[in-house]
Amino acid sequence: MTLPDEVDVYLDAPGGPELVGNLRPSYTGGRSLASASFQYSRAYLDSARAYAVSPDLPLAPGRTFTQENTTIFGAFADASPDEWGQKTLHCLVASERSTTFSESRTSRGWAPSGCARRTANG
Repeated sequence: MTLPDEVDVYLDAPGGPELVGNLRPSYTGGRSLASASFQYSRAYLDSARAYAVSPDLPLAPGRTFTQENTTIFGAFADASPDEWGQKTLHCLVASERSTTFSESRTSRGWAPSGCARRTANG
């Protein structure tokens, strides 16, 4: 799985999706999030409806970086799955991968550690 170099952030606005800005994660050790930066789009900053999406992301031009002891901005941390949600997503991805293995593995109930076992009946 390839980790993203950047993510466009949109607001669900009345007229349709509106680009708010761009989030760039920085990784350490290959897959561990080390820090992030965010930059509001010029169109969003120029909008009369613009507001800071998080207290740690002031409504200002230029790229804002996370504090030294923080890996992600508050608004994005709040929108991220908690521990249970992360485990659920892990199990879902693992389950999807298992369909590429032989049916015999699935019919025996193979599942990654901590995930509900699949059976031949579902």
